[in-house]
Amino acid sequence: MSIKFTAACWHEIKSKLPDIYSLQILFQNIELNRFNSKIDSLFIIFQVFPKDYPARTVKEYKSVKRKTNTLELYLVLDYDRIMQSPDSENMEYIKQVFLQGCETFLKPLKNFDYTGFMQQIKTCI
Repeated sequence: MSIKFTAACWHEIKSKLPDIYSLQILFQNIELNRFNSKIDSLFIIFQVFPKDYPARTVKEYKSVKRKTNTLELYLVLDYDRIMQSPDSENMEYIKQVFLQGCETFLKPLKNFDYTGFMQQIKTCI
């Protein structure tokens, strides 16, 4: 019944990433099973790697963990943009990528109240 965030990133990017865990606090009261009884948790993994990193390993996709009713979304952040932007812009960019990822991966789900979910998400951010 939660939304969690983490990042898989190149070592030098960690100092440039804003505190993505603070997003968990924003969404801590969202109960995902209100929108779909089959999803209890949403785990967002932001991937941030230089362009010369092997591309086959850095892509956007979703994965379902049926035993835990967890939906994992692997979302890609632009490495250069993160490195060159101030922290405040990076957080807004991360929120934008999260919202786009929700549209890409959650909207097509059967029996998922995407509209209700997004209304609640947007009240939090």
